[in-house]
Amino acid sequence: MLMASKGYITSACKDSMESYINALDFVLDDAETIKAVQQSLKNASKYKQAMDIGLAATINGYLSGLATLSANMISPFVQGVLRPLTVAVGAATDKLGMTKGDRGLRDAVAMVQAQLESFGADLIFFKAGFRSGKPLDIRTTVNALANTQNISVIEARQKIIDSAARAFADAEIAKGSTQSAEELAAVFKGKPKEKLDELIESFLGENYDYITSNVKGLGFINYPTKAIVAIDEYSKARFRRMKIAELASRKARKDADAGKGKYADLLDEYKKQSLVINDFPQNTSYKEIQKSLTSLEKNLGRVFGSSEDDMIPYETVKEFALDQTFQSRLHGILDSISRARHNGTPLGAAFTFYVPFIKSPWNIIKEGTTYVPVLPVIARPKYVKFGENKPIPMTKDELIPRQIIGGSMFLGVMAMYDAGRITGAPRNAQEAQEWKDKGIQPQSIKIGDTWISYARVEPIATVFGIAAELKRSWDEYQEDPRPSEDKDLFGETTIALLTGLKTHILQKSFVEGLAKMFDFASDPVSTGSSFVSQTLRPLTPAIVNQAARLLDTSERQATTQLEKIQQRIPILREQLPKDYGSYGGARERNLSQTLTGMGAVKDSERTELQREVEYTGVKISRPQKKLKSVELTNDQLADYRELSSDLTTKYLNSVIKSRNYQNATKSQKRRYLEIMSSKARSKAREVFAAQLAKTDPEFARKFNNEEIIRLGLEDRIELKSPSQ
Repeated sequence: MLMASKGYITSACKDSMESYINALDFVLDDAETIKAVQQSLKNASKYKQAMDIGLAATINGYLSGLATLSANMISPFVQGVLRPLTVAVGAATDKLGMTKGDRGLRDAVAMVQAQLESFGADLIFFKAGFRSGKPLDIRTTVNALANTQNISVIEARQKIIDSAARAFADAEIAKGSTQSAEELAAVFKGKPKEKLDELIESFLGENYDYITSNVKGLGFINYPTKAIVAIDEYSKARFRRMKIAELASRKARKDADAGKGKYADLLDEYKKQSLVINDFPQNTSYKEIQKSLTSLEKNLGRVFGSSEDDMIPYETVKEFALDQTFQSRLHGILDSISRARHNGTPLGAAFTFYVPFIKSPWNIIKEGTTYVPVLPVIARPKYVKFGENKPIPMTKDELIPRQIIGGSMFLGVMAMYDAGRITGAPRNAQEAQEWKDKGIQPQSIKIGDTWISYARVEPIATVFGIAAELKRSWDEYQEDPRPSEDKDLFGETTIALLTGLKTHILQKSFVEGLAKMFDFASDPVSTGSSFVSQTLRPLTPAIVNQAARLLDTSERQATTQLEKIQQRIPILREQLPKDYGSYGGARERNLSQTLTGMGAVKDSERTELQREVEYTGVKISRPQKKLKSVELTNDQLADYRELSSDLTTKYLNSVIKSRNYQNATKSQKRRYLEIMSSKARSKAREVFAAQLAKTDPEFARKFNNEEIIRLGLEDRIELKSPSQ
């Protein structure tokens, strides 16, 4: 989920400045020097604040549409189904000996029940998230941890080290270490001080995409980010409850087997001890929420750990919630890039501007690929866990159940593809235009008569898209008339997989942003246009773009970067010409797509011509920007496409109603449509060129010059200049 990042100017930073100024009083006697330093710090703060406000407005502009909110509300529901299902499948694989976990079916049932409980109680976290504008479960400093737990800084520091040492020992024993837990913990605590400092910094250093809480003066402009944070905080509260139920179920099973009571009674007791009603926050203040989470940590330590000072159970619950909301900690180069975005430098600001979101998209990719058969076995995703100094790969106990679920998804998607009830994504821009003309909605599932988009339903969108692409490639391979010895199943399957990965993984927003930055740095000439488009986009926030498309349901044609910005602005959008496909008239905007980013289209609303074009597989292109080698203006191109679309529609409709066509084979029908569409485009080209030659002197001049050059007569006939 798209979450927001730490604010730039924190209270700690301000305190550091003031402490530095106070220290100067003991060193310098020159009041003018002290005043100059104070003014320099004030100017730096103003510069930084201005930069923060600009970046905050930019990020909120990206988040201000309803599409992001819709995706953020749907994904927790999907994860809420997948997580208990994974535990249930894991319980079966544990029993069969395929995995070595200790899961039970009752654990999955407990997780489902937990989701159905206390919907209202967790709304306090939604309200608090919106009010604060930042994640509620982060601890930015040792001081903050000490304050929330009423202990000294030294004690807080030692508590982190002790708990991390226990987590490290548990992990090593699980890997097969023969040393005792005490010996392993001692080894961990014996690390050099700088390594322990690094551990503490990593533990405290939550690196979210963006948080506006410390950027003042923006008012309602901050609301989109606050709304995203609120949804994520509510979702994390639900997932914390789910994980606690799983832990309680496991403990209840073991204790019931040991004769300590009935499973159901023990489960209820452990859940009550963990989630003490008196420890729930009484209001939405950040301080009250922190007190509540501190109480939860102590409760979990008492029930599932060694004592109330044991942080491991709480960190386990917290990490689970972060993983399900796509907020797992970054590591490696992505973590470095993410931190560089918030270092207060111009380069960091540029990274934030062009790559506004890293953490959420990257974690969506990681989660999605774990369900793709074989892929995570080759490139297993890694996670940063409490007590580990480096990221560790996902365990086989977790991965194998996901692969089983993913394999089932693949088989289901392929069966749906055969039945014509699911689509993947177009492979290139030309095919995307063809799908629009046919009324085919990409990345959609057919439910009844309606195609519903799954494109933003993460993490399963990645799985569905790749499965559909592989099935499509297999069908094309089967239909390929080449001799079998000329075919390369492995090679073509690899290409299909890479195509699917490119479409459904490598085109995620943050990857595209990074790619555009690096492409422009290496080749500013050829990539300048797309880079400019990315730069100008924040000038029209998502909510403005959404309003423009709701007020004007017609698709609008734009060929320049300025016109693409104009597309996103109400009233100005309507001054652009309508966009025409190769046939079927002017294109209209899908209302549900505009509102939620997930289209819903009725199949019965498609025309007979669209169905015939899809059935025959004929490819019909529309006019491009040049006519008779002369580049057209946007308005001229729109008029040209309108004429071509009208003629092509007329010609093709007459063909499909003819008796010869209706009695023809599929290949003959495709040939009929190819011939008639070609005739229609040729007719449109000649008519429109003749029309422009008469009414537009500039076009006539350019056309004559192009003809002279084409015939190689420029040495004999003088080319006309615009003034002639």
